[in-house]
Amino acid sequence: MCIRDRLHSVVEQRKKLEERRVMKQLMSNSMFPWLRNESGMLTNSKYSAPLSKTYPRVSSYGVSSQMGVVPKRPNKLNQDAYFALENFMDIDNAYLFGIMDGHGHFGREVSTLVKSKLPANLALASTVCQKDRVRDLFLTDESFRESLVKAAYAKTNSELVTAGVDLSHSGTTSVTAFTCESLLLCANVGDSRAVIGSLEYQSTEHRWRANQITVDHKPDLEEEYKRIISFNGRVEPYKDATGKPLGPHRVWMKTKNSPGLAMSRSLGDIAASKVGVIAVPDIFELTIQNKHKILIIASDGIWGVLSNEQAIEIAGGYYEIGEANLACEALVRAATVEWKRQSEVIDDITVIVIFFNQ
Repeated sequence: MCIRDRLHSVVEQRKKLEERRVMKQLMSNSMFPWLRNESGMLTNSKYSAPLSKTYPRVSSYGVSSQMGVVPKRPNKLNQDAYFALENFMDIDNAYLFGIMDGHGHFGREVSTLVKSKLPANLALASTVCQKDRVRDLFLTDESFRESLVKAAYAKTNSELVTAGVDLSHSGTTSVTAFTCESLLLCANVGDSRAVIGSLEYQSTEHRWRANQITVDHKPDLEEEYKRIISFNGRVEPYKDATGKPLGPHRVWMKTKNSPGLAMSRSLGDIAASKVGVIAVPDIFELTIQNKHKILIIASDGIWGVLSNEQAIEIAGGYYEIGEANLACEALVRAATVEWKRQSEVIDDITVIVIFFNQ
């Protein structure tokens, strides 16, 4: 073996030792219990099928966010926040998208904090090992992906508590989408949503089909309801002076009409967390196929007034010309028209549209 080869071998051994050292350090961090199995080792036993060498790529994406309208509140702020990150964790063609819909008096502050902290906590994987190793773990090890995402959400929620913001009745939703090669991983807390659109051909015609990826965390869902009741909470709509129920189901303390949160999971919301509202995300994975052309993630400013099918149809009208930004603007316009038709109130509206192309 020549001197150059020996030097290369020594360098590679040192890199592996450093990778093991950092991994061991991270595994000992109590903030990441999901990354360890019973023996304290990295859970690494569950693999997905090998990915194809050809896969749909993100061809373009767009973002649009519009402040809502509340009568007699001229100083209202947009409480939504978002991020769209390319080459995430320094991985080529890896994208991370996210939307946060804040609520409560300090909802804007909470959603803005999550916007900055959640991607940073997800990117901790890049400090665990070399770039190629991070990519391989994300693309081949489902348990690694799930563990990292849950740990990042937990760490973000704990950091909110020490951020100096009053979280007693303020919080935010979060829906995130990570895509690289044929992997699409979505995580959500609350009622922001991810929907994928497929282009299906029938004879000489084609049509768009919408499939909801995430599940809106509503208090009256069976699993969510049981958890809230087990925490001595109460689930029912708001009631007027005559006892008539108004609006959606909400989370209440058993003997008090507080906090009245209309979702069963959120980041922040300390009062609601005492009666079963949690910050643990549901995680959904999908293998992107050639038929998958559009991904939409949005706050309930979109989903509160437009169906999944309507949203995909609107965005689909801009797919052929590759104008994701125009698709976002069209969705915001359509949602605004529908809000005005239904109410004097217009919710904050934020949407990200991603186009895939083979």
